[in-house]
Amino acid sequence: MAESTLVDNGAAAPEVAPVDAPPALPTEKLKRIPKPDETEYNAKFVKLNAEIQSKRARVAEIKEVLDNFHERRKGGGSGEGAELRNKISDEKARFASVLAKKNQLRDQLERINKHRDELRSQAKATKDKNQYMKQEDIDEKMAKLQHKLEHTSLTLNEEKQVLQQLKDLERMRATVDQYADAM
Repeated sequence: MAESTLVDNGAAAPEVAPVDAPPALPTEKLKRIPKPDETEYNAKFVKLNAEIQSKRARVAEIKEVLDNFHERRKGGGSGEGAELRNKISDEKARFASVLAKKNQLRDQLERINKHRDELRSQAKATKDKNQYMKQEDIDEKMAKLQHKLEHTSLTLNEEKQVLQQLKDLERMRATVDQYADAM
């Protein structure tokens, strides 16, 4: 089989060793591998075990911290977290009550302002309607009209007018009294 044969694509096929031949046996004797040094092995083993133990301890610490964190989140926590939440809820409640009181006072102030504005408008209307806003002015005008009525000669219509003015002034006196009481 030393001849090369052509493959389909025209290239020569590689030569293959015969399959029937057993592998060649080594001619020299193999050397025995020395036993490993146990002290070196033990030192490495102890060192690696110490590293493993320290890593396990660190993992246990982390697990404990995470478990505590999850416990506090689930159970509402205890200690500082619960105290802080209680303080926050107390402050929220206090703020809500202060806000409600503020709104109540604002409503009361609005009612008072509305009442004050009504009184002002009434006073302005009274002032606009009446010429005289003081009792002395009314008394003085009534005295003049009374004097005019008694000491001058008037026609019947003029006398009726003066009497009507006296009645109007008498009504104004009552209105001025109410105005003075309101103010």
